[in-house]
Amino acid sequence: MKYSIDQLKTVEECDALLEILAKDKEVAESKLTIQRISIERHETTSEESFSELETVEPLQQALQTMVDTMPDSAVKDRYLKDLDRLAVRKRILSERVEQYSKEDLLLKQLEYNRMENDLPLYDTLIQQVQDKKATL
Repeated sequence: MKYSIDQLKTVEECDALLEILAKDKEVAESKLTIQRISIERHETTSEESFSELETVEPLQQALQTMVDTMPDSAVKDRYLKDLDRLAVRKRILSERVEQYSKEDLLLKQLEYNRMENDLPLYDTLIQQVQDKKATL
């Protein structure tokens, strides 16, 4: 079955369709906002994680060098625990940097652009239905 604005025969049909379109547009706008926030968080998190990873690696190397020269003692044991914590932190940050890749950001941005381009279609369709309603 072919759908078109011309099939609308009553003002009530137009009103019902306008109500549906208004809700659909509102949902689309909400999704667009959510996607924009997701992109912003993605960019921020990836930059923060990469920056922190760059500081953890030299710190871990320096601490390892220091621990290697220390005699066995409680202080050395404490630094060994710190080394273990840094190794865990480095692994977590590496995974996060990998997870927040530039490809993922690009995909999110492409989806955002698609959604943004779809929004004017709602306005166009709403205007067409309003014009049809005015002629009834």
